[in-house]
Amino acid sequence: MQSHLAYLFRDESTRHGGSHLTQDPNPVIAYLLDKDHVPAAYVPAAARELISRLNGFPKPRQNHTDGCVQAITTRAHLCDALHVDLKLHGTTTSMDSSELYQVKQQFVLGAYKSLVDLTLPDPNSPDYTPTTIYQARAHIALENPKAALAVIPHGSENVAVRAVAALARYTGATKDAEKDAALEELRDLAVEIEGEDVEGDEKDKWLVRTLAGTAFARAGEVEEALETLGAGSNTQSLEAIAVTVQVYLSIHRPDLAKKELERAKRWAEDDLLLQHIEATINLVTGADSYSDCNSFYTEQLANPSLSSPHLLTARGVTRLLRGEVSAARSDLEEAISQQGGNADAETLAAMTVAAGLGQTKHHEVDAEQLWSQLSSKYPTFPLVQDVKEKAALFDELVTKFEIPALAVAAA
Repeated sequence: MQSHLAYLFRDESTRHGGSHLTQDPNPVIAYLLDKDHVPAAYVPAAARELISRLNGFPKPRQNHTDGCVQAITTRAHLCDALHVDLKLHGTTTSMDSSELYQVKQQFVLGAYKSLVDLTLPDPNSPDYTPTTIYQARAHIALENPKAALAVIPHGSENVAVRAVAALARYTGATKDAEKDAALEELRDLAVEIEGEDVEGDEKDKWLVRTLAGTAFARAGEVEEALETLGAGSNTQSLEAIAVTVQVYLSIHRPDLAKKELERAKRWAEDDLLLQHIEATINLVTGADSYSDCNSFYTEQLANPSLSSPHLLTARGVTRLLRGEVSAARSDLEEAISQQGGNADAETLAAMTVAAGLGQTKHHEVDAEQLWSQLSSKYPTFPLVQDVKEKAALFDELVTKFEIPALAVAAA
């Protein structure tokens, strides 16, 4: 990205400090328009013909897809030297270092064990806070909120750091009062980020919304979660969209999940998280006989540097749905091995289903044992709760059913 920008700006940015852009109808302005989506009224008249010919005039939008932090609301904003400098050098304000990029990819693909074992960068490094946040979130994903709180720097005023701490307290709470207090803290943060005096950038603010929405969804506050996440809007936070999609899928609205995906495709291009979102939707809907999601999981698992039980479980579930029970069981066993023999709820549930699909008496016994283990160890897992609700409903209906007297043969 930077080399491409440097080529476009090789003359204008160094010789004219950006001011020359107000005069000449050159490809640089067209590039700026393409990235910033400023309205036609803000374009220098001399440039309009060329730009119209190359790109047309997109709708106004202040958020930049390439990470530039300069808001575009006037022609001066578009053409001034600061904006050109941000385009040439300042995109790194949201461009991750190679180390942070790797951390982000591991989190997206569920390689949580690798993240919690990671040595944090120096506290003075710009990567320290985001890496710490990813590590804390990995601990939460591994159901170890105490470890998450241990790595979070005490006394930080960064809103994203405070949100992660609140989420850790919520997931680790054992009493309703503790959970309610953590939820209120997240609600307060969601309000606080709307103000001006906030410690954190736009990414941090959206992370607050994402984490708050996650907690609200887990608490069963679906409407509040969706509102906090900006569902149905043109948000450009893929993490918020990913959680929104999960919420929609959890309430059996894949149609709305697909709409979120289609909106994200307009700007996110081939982002790994976008691909993951699409694979998740395809896994739920069964699109193309599960071939797309199966290909995605297989492609990511081919990375020799990645160890992700989460992806193995996802592919195992995909293979179960495709009728490939033996291959699915192999994936799930490998996932349990990577978890140190202590299967998480998703993997254990999938193993239970795989055992139930077996053709022998031995498999039936395994399924019963695994179900007993799943229901006792993870009583709040959705599958366990659903079966319990169905069992209770069945028992209720049984009490209302009157068994007719036996028919007596006539003499």
